[in-house]
Amino acid sequence: MAMQGFADALLSQITDPAVKAISEQPPIGGLDQFSDNTDLKENPSFVHRIRQLYR
Repeated sequence: MAMQGFADALLSQITDPAVKAISEQPPIGGLDQFSDNTDLKENPSFVHRIRQLYR
């Protein structure tokens, strides 16, 4: 399956205004794409800080 354009095609189908607002932010990917720190991923005290990255 060719993946070129897949994300754009998927994003173009979003109709919910709240989700659309999120989709218009620059994509940063998942936590695993920018950190390999197990404590960061598993420690509940970091959840709020990590969540800020996606706002």
